[in-house]
Amino acid sequence: MEELESFFKLIFGKTRGYLSLAFIHHSNSKDFKEKYYRYPEQLEQASEAITKYSQDYNAYFCPQLFKSGTIGSRKKENVIFAPMAYADLDGCHPDNLLVEPSVVIESSPDRFQALWLLDESQASPRFAKDLSRRIAYLHRHQGCDQSVWDLTQLLRVPYTVNYKYKIPKPVKLVSVKNETFSADEFKEYPHVKSYGRSDEPMPDISNINVEQLLDKNKADINPRVFELFENI
Repeated sequence: MEELESFFKLIFGKTRGYLSLAFIHHSNSKDFKEKYYRYPEQLEQASEAITKYSQDYNAYFCPQLFKSGTIGSRKKENVIFAPMAYADLDGCHPDNLLVEPSVVIESSPDRFQALWLLDESQASPRFAKDLSRRIAYLHRHQGCDQSVWDLTQLLRVPYTVNYKYKIPKPVKLVSVKNETFSADEFKEYPHVKSYGRSDEPMPDISNINVEQLLDKNKADINPRVFELFENI
């Protein structure tokens, strides 16, 4: 539990707000629990919840802090502090990154997530979101998930378990560098042209397995979607 507390203290520092956690049962994706804890006052309780639920649930956290802690508060307009940019590298190895991240998490074997802690002057929701998107788009051809960059995304909590495998795999904290970054250090990451359209051609979706797609993104989908899908 001390390792969890140290991790959150590293990424959120002395700021204040509500930490968003989510838990999805390993055998029932509709068993979704959303919980909020005041940071830093309730950090111990948050760590206790993670330790408890990770025995049977996949555990996730949002890398931003929110203004309120009521169910459904994980919305971009409620973000009070955005201390980091992040990337769901997936199959993109961290060695491919142009700026070495502050934190690297191995979410499953050879699958990674990266966090870049920002200088306090840069820690605005707008900048964090834009930078996360720039990183995702530049590395998308190397395996990075280009759809994961919004302020309300969920990432796996280190020191927990990834249950999507027949033999569950540990979520590991691979590297930590207690260093913050300024905007100038990301000049090699170009701005993405438009939020409204993409220069990429429309993909062929005729052979998409919808159940697999829902399962892959279940951490970011309202559980109600699964109920509606099963009743189609």
